Amino acid sequence: MSEMIGQLFNDMRHKLSSLESRIESLESNIGATWRPFHEKLDEARARTDASEEGFARGRSALMQWYEHQRIEMTAMQNQWELEHTPEEATERAMLAERHLQLAIRLAEISLDEVERMILETIAARQTAEAMAES
Repeated sequence: MSEMIGQLFNDMRHKLSSLESRIESLESNIGATWRPFHEKLDEARARTDASEEGFARGRSALMQWYEHQRIEMTAMQNQWELEHTPEEATERAMLAERHLQLAIRLAEISLDEVERMILETIAARQTAEAMAES
């Protein structure tokens, strides 16, 4: 079990490192010329638009999982253990792990949204400054 948990933490560290690289890239885009900057913005828009439906489905599945867990936790934990086999407990743990992966994917999609909004904000600020100069 500790190996699996360790791998999950390593995956999260890798994803956070990737996010840090994306943030650094965004910072460097602030001074980019109009065309490359807007190409990057168009890419971010396309990525977030493409993931919108999957995000909604994933969020719904995760909310259903949370509700199921809330209901289950209100029941007596000892009773659950008495009524289920070790195999069922293993299956339950695997289901929790799949939902963890889903939550991580939703977070990644949310980060795409953040990146898009950063680029949208930079674009709006550039436009405002250009208009103020003219």
